[in-house]
Amino acid sequence: MICSNHGDKLDFIPMVPKNIKMLTFTSNTLNNVTEKTFHNMTRSKITHLILAGNDIRYISRNTFREFTSLAYLDLSYNVIPVDLEIAFSNLRFVENGSLILNHMNITETKMNELFRYLDKKRIQTLSLGFNNLMYIDSCDWVNFPTLKTLNITGNELRNITFKCQTKVEIIHADFNNLVTFPNFCLDGDNSTDFNKTSVPNLISFSATNNMLKEIPPNVLKCMEDLRELFITKNSFHEIELQSFYQLHTLELSSIFRYYQIIKPRSQSKILTASIEHLMLQNLSFRIVPTDLEIFKGLHRLRSLDLSYSQSAV
Repeated sequence: MICSNHGDKLDFIPMVPKNIKMLTFTSNTLNNVTEKTFHNMTRSKITHLILAGNDIRYISRNTFREFTSLAYLDLSYNVIPVDLEIAFSNLRFVENGSLILNHMNITETKMNELFRYLDKKRIQTLSLGFNNLMYIDSCDWVNFPTLKTLNITGNELRNITFKCQTKVEIIHADFNNLVTFPNFCLDGDNSTDFNKTSVPNLISFSATNNMLKEIPPNVLKCMEDLRELFITKNSFHEIELQSFYQLHTLELSSIFRYYQIIKPRSQSKILTASIEHLMLQNLSFRIVPTDLEIFKGLHRLRSLDLSYSQSAV
C-alpha cells in the first residue's frame, strides 16, 4: 500500500487493509508518531514500513511495540532533534532486518549511545548515509552480531578505524572526506597476530569520491577474502599493484591526480592475481607501450575498461 506525496494534506495513516504487509507512507506529515498513529492498521502483519520524509520530530517509546513481523524500517529524511534513541525502544526485527536512517542530520558518533535501546540481534543492514558523522570505529557496531551491510556514505568522515573485530561483509563509505585508507589489520605484539583482520568476512569495500592519496602496501595484507574494491574519484599519487593481487573486482576510475602506477616488485604475486574485472576509466596518466606489461599476469581477467583515459606513445 502506497500513500505518498500529499504533504500537509495527509497527516494521518488511513485505513490499511488487513492483508497488507508493506506500507509506504512518504512525503506526508506526521510530526509526532506514537502507538495511536497506527491504529488503522494490523501491525503484526507488516514486514516493511517506510516512513521517509514525513517531517517526523518525535517518536514515542512504545511506537513499534506491536510490529512483531517487521523486517524493514526506513525513517530517512526525518530530522528528529532530540531523543532519537527513544524511537528504537521496543523495536525488534525478524531475521535479516534492515534499519534505514539516511538524511536525518545524525551527528552522534557514539553508536552505543544512539542504539542503546535497540535490539540489535537480527539486524543485517544498517544505513546511516548522508548524515553528519565525523568519526566511526568498528567497535561502534561490534554489538550488531548479524550485521552484514553497513552504509556510511555521504557523511563527514575523515577516518575509519578498525580496532574491534566484526562480521560485516559489505561497507559503503563513498562521498566522505577520507584522507587515509583504513587499516583492516589488527597488528599484534607477536607474529601470530600480525595478519589478523578486524573484518574477516569483508568481501566488498567502497570508498569512491573521497580524498585518498595512497594505499599503504600493508593495509590489505590480512584481507585474503576481500573480493571487491571500489576507489574511484580519489586523489592518489601512486598505486602499488601488488596490493590488489587477491581481488576479483577493482575500480580505479577517475583518479584525478594519478601520477604513477608502481609495478609489482615480484612477478609471482601478480601472476596469481585473481582480478576478473578491472575498471580504469578516465585516468589522467599516460601509458607508454612498456607500461602495458602491468596487465601481463592477469590471467583471469574477463573485462578491462580504459575508457576516456589519456594515452600516448
